[in-house]
Amino acid sequence: MNKILVSILICLNIIFILVFFHVYTELHDKKIKVECLEEQVAYLSEHLPAARSTSVGASEATIRSLIAELRKDNIITQYQSGLRLKKIGLPAVPYLLEALKEASNKESRPVLILLESMGDASITPELVAVYKSSHDPLNRVGIINILASWGDNGAHELIRAAAMDKDWRLRAAAAKALLNYKEKEDMTAIVQLLADQNRYVRSAAQSALKNAVLKGGCISALQSIMNEGDSRTRFLLVKHLAKMGGDGATSLLSIAAQDKDGVISEEARNALSSEKR
Repeated sequence: MNKILVSILICLNIIFILVFFHVYTELHDKKIKVECLEEQVAYLSEHLPAARSTSVGASEATIRSLIAELRKDNIITQYQSGLRLKKIGLPAVPYLLEALKEASNKESRPVLILLESMGDASITPELVAVYKSSHDPLNRVGIINILASWGDNGAHELIRAAAMDKDWRLRAAAAKALLNYKEKEDMTAIVQLLADQNRYVRSAAQSALKNAVLKGGCISALQSIMNEGDSRTRFLLVKHLAKMGGDGATSLLSIAAQDKDGVISEEARNALSSEKR
């Protein structure tokens, strides 16, 4: 009997030691994590003091100085100046637009990001003007992306023109951007880019077409292409719809199956037959 009690006590002691060790380890780890967080907060407090003390009524000199900091190749400096410029708000926008005209692509990236978050469609004419005066394709791509996200009609013709630009990066950006407008001419431009000589442009157009069909907002424009578009555009559309599948693609292929062009109608019927199998 005594041996059994001794054995039980030994087991209880072992369990207590194991539990104690586990709890101690957990608390120790948490203490280390808290200390790390405290160190990070202290670092940010030391290096980003200006982000907390920005006044809204900033002078022109202050804004220009902050933009110069924003354009530096230093993520902490960009973060600090970006926060301060956001606090200043709309008064800083004209200076950001001015900086965008002068900046190289690397410098312009933080400026574009800040403009997108601070601005709105009211500055579309100014951004369009910067786009037209810029000789840097990547800056122009960034501007297209901003204008498309706002969906302002003031940039519509510019984005349509970009779909025919000699620079493939602008054509690829336009393929995605035109999806925001949903008109027949925009869908036609996207379909025509499916046959672009550049594979990145073709990929962007394929992605845009897939989104147009799946989301459904552009179906009426695509139906108009099936009924009224030129034969080359209709054939391109049918060819890519055949690879896509889904209800939206099927409804469009059903229209194409009645096409007056025998090649197009046959392609559509073959695609519909494949779906049924």
